[in-house]
Amino acid sequence: MIHQSLIYQDKFGTPEMRSVWTEEKMLQGWLDLEAAVTGAQGDMGVVPKSVANKIIRNCNTKKITPKAVAAWHNKTDHVIVSLVKTFRDVVPDAGERFHLGITTQDVLDTGLTLQIRNALQILIPSLFELEERLLKLARKHRTTVMAGRSEGQQGAPITFGYKIAVMADTIGAHIERLSMCAERLMILTLFGAMGVQSSYAPVVG
Repeated sequence: MIHQSLIYQDKFGTPEMRSVWTEEKMLQGWLDLEAAVTGAQGDMGVVPKSVANKIIRNCNTKKITPKAVAAWHNKTDHVIVSLVKTFRDVVPDAGERFHLGITTQDVLDTGLTLQIRNALQILIPSLFELEERLLKLARKHRTTVMAGRSEGQQGAPITFGYKIAVMADTIGAHIERLSMCAERLMILTLFGAMGVQSSYAPVVG
């Protein structure tokens, strides 16, 4: 992956953004969903509270490591089955209540949504800062004349401030798009096996 390259990493990202897209953060997103669902199941009496608390305490990548999940994945060829088996190995007395009712796509989709959320929390403030700096530059150079460019050639005169103002407007449009996108993206997936929520029947009943 280009963001993992020692040569190119800062050409396409920042240390802060790269930290969002590590394997550990991907795995932690899966575990965060598992912990949240187990916590709710504990509150509703579906899982004993003491068991739920034990599962929650172990839903972290120091206990459930990418290396351990990868070792199981070499045998199962199924990533969430490997996650469940790894948790069972680490917490054998609570492993049977881990991942209760949830299905693979719930974990993968919601985990990715959490990573996207964390990325947007970095990206959108940075874009606001960039927009503000561009607007200041545009105001400063609103009368600074420069040659325009058309078809790769010198064109009619424009001001440098105008050129930067167009860039600022584009950044503003991107901020608006990302904000609208975030409203639709920040939704978890929790449909259970086959997407019909039948695996939650004991809760519904």
